[in-house]
Amino acid sequence: MISALPSRCNVGCCFIPCLIDEFKDVTHTCPNCKAYIYTYKRRC
Repeated sequence: MISALPSRCNVGCCFIPCLIDEFKDVTHTCPNCKAYIYTYKRRC
């Protein structure tokens, strides 16, 4: 029972980056003219 607990925690923790905005796709724009430059796509 105790050995199964860490594996369950690891399985649940892999979805945390998909729920936090800082870990999602980032769209880069020019600070002056607001023109689209690039979108960095993350795995989630």
